[in-house]
Formats: sequence, C-alpha cells, structure tokens
Amino acid sequence: SERRIDADPETLWQVFESIGAGHGWSWWRVEHVDQSPRLLRLRAEVPLPGRLWLELSVEGDDDCGRSRYRQRVVFQPYGLAGEAFWTASTPLRDAVVAGIARDIMSKAGRRAGHPVSG
Repeated sequence: SERRIDADPETLWQVFESIGAGHGWSWWRVEHVDQSPRLLRLRAEVPLPGRLWLELSVEGDDDCGRSRYRQRVVFQPYGLAGEAFWTASTPLRDAVVAGIARDIMSKAGRRAGHPVSG
C-alpha cells in the first residue's frame, strides 16, 4: 500500500530506523537496509508455515516536504499448510499491517510537527 504523509523523507526514514523490539516492534528483525532508494526490509521471527517479510520504503512526494510511504508484505509459504495459513489469516494480517502504517505515520507526523489522527 502507499500513503502520502506531511513529513519529509528524512523524518520518515528516522522513524523507520527507530523500529525495534524496544519500540513495540517485537518479532521483526532487520534483514536489509538500502539508503538509495530508502528501503527497510524486516523479517518476522515467529513460527509460521512460511517466511514473512515487511518492506517499508520512503521517497519525496513534492517540494513541500511531503513523502510517499510504501509498505509491502511478502510471504513465502511452506507448502499447502503455508498457503492455507496465508489465506485464512487475511483479516488479521490486514489489521496488523494497517496498524503498523498508522503507527509509523503517527510517529512521523509528530516528529514533523503535524500530528496524524486515525
């Protein structure tokens, strides 16, 4: 998914960099960081019937200090059990991913002096 936010790319990237278990991000391990383009790939460290990644990226949206925030979930299932799990977990997964986006956007908005609601 992609969202626009009233925070510059550097501010949003700082929020990405602050991600960790000490900040309410349990079960995710940083697997890859790329500064150009700005991309952070996290891997879930929970027992699942497959491998799960969350990719977060940011780029400038315009000259007014806004950013485009992109979030992508990738799952590599282990056989039919993994595929069944992925299909059955859609409502929960969507809620978790939406919550992550809200959390990131809220933190970036506060850092930029533009609180984000909802």
